[in-house]
Amino acid sequence: MSPKEILNKYWGHDAFRPMQEEIILSVLDGKDTLALLPTGGGKSICFQIPAMAMEGICVNEGSGGTVEQERH
Repeated sequence: MSPKEILNKYWGHDAFRPMQEEIILSVLDGKDTLALLPTGGGKSICFQIPAMAMEGICVNEGSGGTVEQERH
């Protein structure tokens, strides 16, 4: 399944936000990728979609909860 097909099937969107597709394709090409996006820019999709498109297991550990707590 292509990244756009995954986006549509699981998130119900027809298009990526700015820079998401380029980031996802870079990851799928096996490149080391650093992505800096603003809050609400859709960073999580940039690792979730490649994980769903590739074979194997993906484990993600992040500090998103800490960021949310610091905002309040």
